[in-house]
Amino acid sequence: MDLTVDYIRERHRYWRYRIADEEIWDVIKFEPVEFEVRPRSKTYNALFHRKIVKGKPYDRIIIYRKVPDMPIKFVDNLIVHEMIHQYIFQNNLYDSSTHGFLFRHYMQRINETFKGELDIAIKSEAPKLKGPGDTTYMLMVVKMPDEYLFCNIRPGKMKFFEEHARQENFKYLWGKTNDMFFDRVPRCTKVLQGYSVSPDNMEAFVTEHRIILLNRHDLP
Repeated sequence: MDLTVDYIRERHRYWRYRIADEEIWDVIKFEPVEFEVRPRSKTYNALFHRKIVKGKPYDRIIIYRKVPDMPIKFVDNLIVHEMIHQYIFQNNLYDSSTHGFLFRHYMQRINETFKGELDIAIKSEAPKLKGPGDTTYMLMVVKMPDEYLFCNIRPGKMKFFEEHARQENFKYLWGKTNDMFFDRVPRCTKVLQGYSVSPDNMEAFVTEHRIILLNRHDLP
């Protein structure tokens, strides 16, 4: 699904009226809102943002492109989540916190009414990243007693970890990939950490994530 501002605007209008038809909110009480698509963020999936410009509120709903192909239901959940914030803010309704009792009241009613179509959550988990991306990840593949550890290394830390591996007498080799799977593997800064793979699954893992291994003969 191609995530565009026009698509978000159309789905916003669709759910505004669908939910109003169930008398959960009043469609005419929505004020204007702008829409924006931004690159993926590790902090947010979506955001309702209000900015005051010359004493007047300027409202935006921002959807972050978490994966290249955003699932339709996931996007709908994000849009309606932010619409609840929009409705509360634009009508000056009291809530106990950002996701307080009033937000949860609307969320629960909408989820119960549109079972199978919507599943709004306070904190939604983004779809898992996979497939080729724009970032090249440098990997130190360390041979442990019962597993291989695929460590996501910042380029500036490669020499540091090479020296660390020599001091600890680790067997290792370098690899690289642009598979977005490694976006969720924490980068190593001071200690080696990573994704563990059993020897039996090593070949399949390397193939699945298009990892190019260097000096492979050095790592039995």
